Amino acid sequence: MKLRNASLPLLLLALGSTVLTTGCTMKNPLLTRESLSTRVDELLGGQDSVTVQAGRLTDFPWQKLCFHRGDELNLEFDIDGASRRVALPYEAFFVDEGHVPNSLENACIRPSELIVVRRKYPGSSRPVEFQSAQAGSGR
Repeated sequence: MKLRNASLPLLLLALGSTVLTTGCTMKNPLLTRESLSTRVDELLGGQDSVTVQAGRLTDFPWQKLCFHRGDELNLEFDIDGASRRVALPYEAFFVDEGHVPNSLENACIRPSELIVVRRKYPGSSRPVEFQSAQAGSGR
């Protein structure tokens, strides 16, 4: 009987740690070059181009995603009012300049919007381009 009572605090500690860890994970989603690159590769699944809902770029919820060109391609996610940014090298990811049809330069999209994720050179793994799936959007 004493052994059961002694293990109860350990069980409560383990459960409490799991709940706290899960809560932190939800508030601080993993957003890195590597995680985004892995997700893009999963979405492409060996294809040269795929049209998907933008929300599928991550495994966590977000409300808005903005694309900015600079020294690197910057993806800025709005997650529950907080802004999280990931910088991607142009050798691996890009959006065309704003005057190009379907460009996402300086555009913001919602998770439900369709985007095209495509390899610039068919059969090559990089670079990968993000485009609007709306015909002639040229945002």
